[in-house]
Amino acid sequence: MPINADTPVSNMSHSMNNSCGLILDMRRHDDILVSVNCAVYNHAPYLRQCLDGFIMQKTDFCFEVIVHDDVSTDGSVEIIKEYADKYPDIIKPIYEIENQYSKHDGSVRRIMLNASSGKYIALCEGDDYWTDPYKLQKQVNYMEGHPECVLTHTGFSYFENGEITIAEKEGEKIKELSDAKIIFNILNGNNYRIQTCTAIYRLTTYYKILPQLKKINGLFLMGDTPLWVNLLQYGTIHYIDSPTSVYRIGNDSASHPKSLKSILRFNLSCAEMRVYYSSLCNSAEQDLFAKQLVKAYMKYKPFDYDYMPVVQIRLTPIVNFASCSKLILSIYKLYLYAIYYLRIARHRILDR
Repeated sequence: MPINADTPVSNMSHSMNNSCGLILDMRRHDDILVSVNCAVYNHAPYLRQCLDGFIMQKTDFCFEVIVHDDVSTDGSVEIIKEYADKYPDIIKPIYEIENQYSKHDGSVRRIMLNASSGKYIALCEGDDYWTDPYKLQKQVNYMEGHPECVLTHTGFSYFENGEITIAEKEGEKIKELSDAKIIFNILNGNNYRIQTCTAIYRLTTYYKILPQLKKINGLFLMGDTPLWVNLLQYGTIHYIDSPTSVYRIGNDSASHPKSLKSILRFNLSCAEMRVYYSSLCNSAEQDLFAKQLVKAYMKYKPFDYDYMPVVQIRLTPIVNFASCSKLILSIYKLYLYAIYYLRIARHRILDR
């Protein structure tokens, strides 16, 4: 019996038992349809909520959760072991003895994918969580019926400062955009946002784009946007207009750094990535991305005098600015700090 959001709970366990009998009794990997990849690093305060979101999924197919701990020191490992012991047919842990993320070579994703048996890969890091027990079923139902679709994502909510806010819906945007415009809007500062904890993609398509992803290992600070852009070279995207997940804001991470230097470095990396993929966009969009790179570079330069962009563009402001004296750059750095702290003060006043 297919499962959807209207399936009675009384029928759910029966459907689950019938569909997963082989995996429970014989451990046959080819019965797993979805592999959830969950990267964990010092996520202990949030991890139970994350793992509970996986366990509560109601599906008519088998799924597994690859939980990769990257040498956490806060008790995350003990929580993972507890869930792996309780749900051994779902939770499949990987415990590292050496931190992989710090290598910046895609090791974490590669290790989890090598351990994955599913046709589809779902993503959710250990500090985010799922709220809809039918999340996997909804997305897989669509992808099974639409072989041209390589990527699905859903609505989501933000969790910040103890409050949950539903994010802007992307459904109306996607109806109005061509494939090229979708890529432009994904690249252009999250004008079209695919939240990682909502995404599911085809593993076969991932292996098609793996050579392209290997070329940019370590180049950019965000790993997910290049993944989306490359996947969409081989198929379509589908948005499900239903909030299924919660994305937690507030941790000091690559995408939400705390220091001004880290913020500017991340913004510069985003700008570099846009220029790298700008050949997929029209000339006006390419010019826009080039100008964004120049602006981001000028802001970051005072914090790292020797840094040069990892991508090349033919705009003289970068050359001219690179030749500025360290004194001028130091004065500009003070100006940037002043603007930064004034904005923080303003937000604190408004939050009172």
